[in-house]
Amino acid sequence: MRKVPVKFSDYSHSMVDLGYVLNDQEQFFLRGFKEYYESKEVELASICTMISSNDLKKALNEGTWLDTNLMYYYFEIMREGCPTAFIADPSICSWWQDGSNASVEAAFGKHGHRVWEAREAHTLVFVVHYRNHFTLVVGYVDEKRWEFYNSLAGDRLTQNKAEKFVSMVWDPKLQFQYIV
Repeated sequence: MRKVPVKFSDYSHSMVDLGYVLNDQEQFFLRGFKEYYESKEVELASICTMISSNDLKKALNEGTWLDTNLMYYYFEIMREGCPTAFIADPSICSWWQDGSNASVEAAFGKHGHRVWEAREAHTLVFVVHYRNHFTLVVGYVDEKRWEFYNSLAGDRLTQNKAEKFVSMVWDPKLQFQYIV
């Protein structure tokens, strides 16, 4: 059992009942979940693997679907190797679809502090997530143009979401409209 840090030792949340004991049925269900996932360990290990250089090369082929871990890893490599690119965090890619303040903050920081990073960049890279599918929107600042990459042929819905995102970035009412 983990010890509680001294500074929290006298804190007690009103919803916590320290005297609560799991009943037999709750213990049965928890034990069942634990045993089920332990039995799937080999199956999960085959899905949750580390990314190799071969995986990255395969991702460059047209029509290749990107695994989330592969995408994060690839973006991390790009951040290190492309100092003139603004590469948005892919974990927030579904937040900015609605154009709300939360979505703007997720993409460009609470007070737009990442706008300055984006203004210095020559290339802007954003992931758009819609219906469990990732697509890529790349803006070329110097050329004032955008490109859309989608591995799912014939998918018009995601392209509409990407176009909505690009129009949000161009919107003169928003604080980052002068990026591109």
